[in-house]
Amino acid sequence: METLKMPRQIDSRDLGLQVLVDCESPDVDIVAVHGLGATPSTTWTKAVKQQERAEPKNINWYSNLMMLLPATGTKAPVQEEKRINWLSDPTMLPALVTNARIMSFNYDSNWYGDDAIKLRLVHVANDLSRELERQQRDCSSRRLIFIGHCFGGLVIEKKFKALVKPQMSKILDATIGVILLGTPHNGTDKITSGELLTRIIQAGAAGEPTSLTALKVDNEMVLDTVKDFSIATRKNGIAVHCYFEQKSSKVSKMFGVNYKDFIVDEDSANLDGCESYGQPLDHYELNKFSDPKDGNWRKLSEVIADLCISASQGIKAYTDSRSNLEPGATRSQNLTPPAMGVVFSGSNNSDQENLLSRLPIATDAPFNSCNRQYEPTCLPETRVDLLQEIYKWADRQNEQCIFWLNGLAGTGKSTIARTVARTYFEQNRLGASFFFSRGGGDVGHASKFFTSLAVQLAYNIPSLQHYISDAITERSDIASHSFRDQWRQLVLRPLSRLDGSLSLSSYVLIIDALDECDNENDIQMILQLLAMARELKTIQLRVFLTSRPEIPIRYGFNQIPSTERQGFVLHSIPLEIVDRDIFFFLKHNLELIGHYNEHEPGWPGSEAIQRLVNAASGLFIWAATACRFIRGGFIEERLRLLLEGNDTSASPEEHLNSIYIAILRNSIQPSYMEQERQKLYSMLRYVLGSIVVLSSLLSIKSLSRLLYITAPEVNRTLKSLHAILYIPEDKNHSLRLHHPSFRDFLLNKKRCGDSNFWVDEKQIHQTLALNCIKLMSTFLKQDVCKQKAPGTLVTDIGTRVEDYLPLEVRYACIYWVQHLQKGGIQLQDNDQVYQFLQEHLLHWLEALSWIGKISEGIVAISSLESYISAIEQSKFYTFIHDAKRFVLHNRIGIEQAPLQLYCSALFFAPEDRMRNILWLPPDYRPFTTSVCNGIIVMVYSSGSVFFLKLGLRNLILSK
Repeated sequence: METLKMPRQIDSRDLGLQVLVDCESPDVDIVAVHGLGATPSTTWTKAVKQQERAEPKNINWYSNLMMLLPATGTKAPVQEEKRINWLSDPTMLPALVTNARIMSFNYDSNWYGDDAIKLRLVHVANDLSRELERQQRDCSSRRLIFIGHCFGGLVIEKKFKALVKPQMSKILDATIGVILLGTPHNGTDKITSGELLTRIIQAGAAGEPTSLTALKVDNEMVLDTVKDFSIATRKNGIAVHCYFEQKSSKVSKMFGVNYKDFIVDEDSANLDGCESYGQPLDHYELNKFSDPKDGNWRKLSEVIADLCISASQGIKAYTDSRSNLEPGATRSQNLTPPAMGVVFSGSNNSDQENLLSRLPIATDAPFNSCNRQYEPTCLPETRVDLLQEIYKWADRQNEQCIFWLNGLAGTGKSTIARTVARTYFEQNRLGASFFFSRGGGDVGHASKFFTSLAVQLAYNIPSLQHYISDAITERSDIASHSFRDQWRQLVLRPLSRLDGSLSLSSYVLIIDALDECDNENDIQMILQLLAMARELKTIQLRVFLTSRPEIPIRYGFNQIPSTERQGFVLHSIPLEIVDRDIFFFLKHNLELIGHYNEHEPGWPGSEAIQRLVNAASGLFIWAATACRFIRGGFIEERLRLLLEGNDTSASPEEHLNSIYIAILRNSIQPSYMEQERQKLYSMLRYVLGSIVVLSSLLSIKSLSRLLYITAPEVNRTLKSLHAILYIPEDKNHSLRLHHPSFRDFLLNKKRCGDSNFWVDEKQIHQTLALNCIKLMSTFLKQDVCKQKAPGTLVTDIGTRVEDYLPLEVRYACIYWVQHLQKGGIQLQDNDQVYQFLQEHLLHWLEALSWIGKISEGIVAISSLESYISAIEQSKFYTFIHDAKRFVLHNRIGIEQAPLQLYCSALFFAPEDRMRNILWLPPDYRPFTTSVCNGIIVMVYSSGSVFFLKLGLRNLILSK
């Protein structure tokens, strides 16, 4: 076992640019820059003969701990190894590049221990630039080659930004090549802040940042650095060569745990457009060589030698070309070395798609999503005048950037929205679409609204993709920012950066059923932000939205100046026009039904169709529901039932109520005995009531498990309700309402009018809340995904999480608190909810972490805290308050590695919090021993040992 090696003290005289090998008339300067945690005197060296050291076997935790503690007493003399520095040893690089002066740039890179320093990439890069400028003053024609290992490569790349200054431009012109050894690029934020941290966790260590605070912001800084570097290398014809490790490293050898992994993988080490080379070495060996016959050394040294030869051959051509350049021209236009330049990852489609994939989206939001593929558009010759008015508005170039189509339930708003979306999609002018649907999961709220729009815009306007990708790079956590920031950074700002070639083009955003968004404040914020589209000069962005005329939307719309909006009230269209369109709709659909059932053409005739038109009272949803109802059984009998129930004096809403109640009553067979009828009434209320209040869609299989009934029982209950429900043949696909008006009908006692069908909304929420708790209590447990290793990452199991956490369990974990609150369940000490959380809090948080919903868990705990705050001197409130602090404190770690809940998260929970929150059996309560330099050993009564190292977040290790 290897113990923790403390960093050597760096002699300040070694810092800065040091000349290692000089020659009489050098043509080229080679500058090597080391990585983090490096000692200048050894970082480019390798022992000539390295002694093999066997790992001790059968070492218990106490032995491990003793090996970590500082040694005392007399130490045996250690024979110092002979090491070869390949930069300066006469048998290595100097033998191949006799025309080169070889230098190393050294800086204090100690990132751990008592002497750890604070370090910023930009500061090191600026120091390098200044020293180079001084070195090059009297030899500006001398070429430059840079070699960087790991973080040192980033220093070199960052330096290029400083070289655009006039006093530094000569250095940029002189640079002909850059060699990067294991330098993280487009994956830097993944490597520095997340991946390496979790790798250390896997190895038995976790930590908080200590000295290298600058690397916390590298997520947004480094890709900018790479972008600047790519522009400079491409413009100036600079050859770039990337080397990547093909052998895993002992990531955590300093912690006494024999765990291996790649530090900087191939994707992260390489840059598009550059030469790349794999080396069968680990990360720490990429910059260490001692044998001139070593094949790995030859692979590197030959590239350096070729660059030096090209420097000698090109020096005269370079000098001559500088005198012949046109004003404003650059050397890259005259000299073009091989392997020129780097293509910034943002310009690569696959890399841009990787960036876009970081944004959370609502997959069912677009008008043409898979789950919406059977939803209709307007028939030809219907809605003609209205559609022409919408198209005329969309194609105009004026300040009226928003069009609000409002109408009562069932008047056809969504069908019109789909028609407009389809029209502009086929013209390649659809920017994005978002169709809200209450109870539809991600499309029932606004949390993924702006990110979904941004991703669609990126794909629908190709020239925009680069700028949106840049925005994600700059703010990798943008999805957690306010809606205002998301709209500005992901949409408005990228659109404003377009080159103006689309300034006369109009793109349309389609927002349907905004009233179905579950938060009134979000609705008003959305309206306020969408109105900002008028500010754009580089493109015409038009926003078409539909909704019922609800008060929050009317208020928000009226806040927009009248010169910047246009409205249309759908239910104000003359009834004769609407009736004509409904007639065409019914005629088209009923003729298809008649043909399918072998009736004569023209069935059921104009008179019957006109009576149905009258019954519809201007509501397209009535007509659509009637067609589905007729199609689902004996068509003549069902047509007769609708025609006989027609009351011409009733209001449109009453007509809609009547068809819904007719469909429900028709589902009860007359031949049923009274006991059977009552059971079916009860099942209808239970199943339909659950469906209409669910917060997210469920399949028949998942719904049956949540309701604790069988799937056949659900099928029997719903089999005659295809007119109001979409019931897929594949029982793994989701059930959903054809129209939200049925929800309003079923939950409104007055509208429903029949106590056999009316659903008490509060009661059904209570039932669902208790079912969720019962399901989670049965299903959730420690390590529910059976991964065993505490360091297993969420990304390691990917979609396999669905095998361990079925849809109904995931639903229960996310939404049980919502049902509890909407059901008005009164909470008190020692009740069922209290006991569930005492026993399963960690299991619940683990499950949420596996499914990427820990944010929802925090919101749920906060809601519970507010919900029970009125209870005086409540143990429950104290418990929830402490639970909230616990999860907030440990969120970062458990989001990436959920099983850390039972390791590092427990360790950092003070003992009283553990008693209040966790109620763990003794086996899960560690006693700890703190040792030197922040290493902690956690020992459990079960015999397991967990090693923890503080201060390693956001670091790239180098040696």
